[in-house]
Amino acid sequence: MIAPILLLAMLAACQGTRDAYSAAAGDPETTAKVVSEHYIAIIHELNTMKASGQLAGAQLAQAQQLVSAAKPVIDQLAIASSNFQALKNAKTEAELNGALNNATIAVSNLIDLLRGIRPAA
Repeated sequence: MIAPILLLAMLAACQGTRDAYSAAAGDPETTAKVVSEHYIAIIHELNTMKASGQLAGAQLAQAQQLVSAAKPVIDQLAIASSNFQALKNAKTEAELNGALNNATIAVSNLIDLLRGIRPAA
């Protein structure tokens, strides 16, 4: 279920991020770390773009809305990952996979936003 979404995230990422996603494939704990780190990298990039004036106006408002929506999803991913690490049972694995799915969608939305802001290469 999560594989198609992760594939989209991988295709949109730089080579190092694609390598990290590939290395984490099949391991929900590691994938959770990669998705969380990818989210942090995107937030850093958005902050840099805002500071440089490249992100302003309607795009800034859209970014803020997407970040506000993504933050609790990423926080839930951290909780689900911690619970899985502590208990490692079918219930916590299912919760982690659900949280991963939601977090990957949130990160994908942020990637889409960045694609619309970045100047064409």
